[in-house]
This record gives sequence, structure tokens and C-alpha cells, in this order.
Amino acid sequence: MSGILSWLTGGDLPKDVKGCQTAIQELIKERDQMKRRLQELEGDKGFRGKTVLVTGAGGDMGREAALRLASQGANLVLLDLAEDALEATRQLAEAEQGRAAWGGEGKAGVAA
Repeated sequence: MSGILSWLTGGDLPKDVKGCQTAIQELIKERDQMKRRLQELEGDKGFRGKTVLVTGAGGDMGREAALRLASQGANLVLLDLAEDALEATRQLAEAEQGRAAWGGEGKAGVAA
């Protein structure tokens, strides 16, 4: 380890601009490797084929959770009281994954 990574683990800070640039490049490379590994792990232990209920799926956090789960192959059951927002999430999830069940205000359905 050198540069910023070394400094973060108790080493000396780089002495010049070039050393800092090199350290930053190393840090970016490490970050990218960690992101790839995390994606691999998510794929290995993901939600492929599992059914997941997402409540509040029309809201920002619920929509983000639904889309993330859809990208991992989950079968989604989406619920929200706001039908328009729920429909928007359903369409996005189907575009991502191809299938989503949905319901709101006493209505429910499955889109295949």
C-alpha cells in the first residue's frame, strides 16, 4: 500500500502532488474493485426467484427498493395507496425485470 491508503492505515502522507495523484488513483481503483466484488456477491446471494413484498412502493424509498430488487431478479408484490405512483413503479419494475404484482386502494393485480 502506498499513498492515501498507506496514510489511512498509519503510514506517511505523500510528500508531493504526484504522490497524491497516484494515491488517489489507487483509491479509485480499490473502490471500483470493491464495487465489482459487491455486485458479484449480490448476484450470488441475490433475490433471484424470491417473492418480495414492497409496501409504500409508490414513494421514493419504496420505488428505489423495488427497482433494486427487480434488478436482482425478485418477484415483486407492490403495495401503495397512491395508485398513480404505484403504477409508475410497476411499469419501471416490469421494464427492469418483466413481472410485478401490484395493489392499491383495495385493487390488486398481476402483470406478466
